[in-house]
Amino acid sequence: MGETENFVRDMKYSEGASYDDASKEITLITDVEGNRFDQVDLQLIDGKSGGCLDKIDSSDTVGLKAAVYTHELDTGEYIIRLKGNANLQDVYVDIRAFLQQGKGYEYSYNVASLDWNRIVLSDYSFSGLGQSVHAGSRDG
Repeated sequence: MGETENFVRDMKYSEGASYDDASKEITLITDVEGNRFDQVDLQLIDGKSGGCLDKIDSSDTVGLKAAVYTHELDTGEYIIRLKGNANLQDVYVDIRAFLQQGKGYEYSYNVASLDWNRIVLSDYSFSGLGQSVHAGSRDG
């Protein structure tokens, strides 16, 4: 098992989320009546319970977001969720990753468009410990 496989377990897409290999973009769409996106959130999710532990970042405007997240919780398996935050039902992409306490992880994503029913994201990456995952490197 390689280092990247140790770091990243898998990448999952919720209903309404898709990845285009040609454009390298993630599209989040809601067709739920009355549902409206208002921002993009990057969250840390408990790998066992599924509960949100921390909001790492958020954006309600188009443009590139990039920073470093320092993991202060126990070493273990977590989910990094990039989601379209909505009033009724969120749409998201999950990365299951093994994070180490005290380590820094670089992340970036570009909000190419942000509309009430459609979000387009590009250049999504989350990396640390010399390993990285980019949108599209998924198995589910």
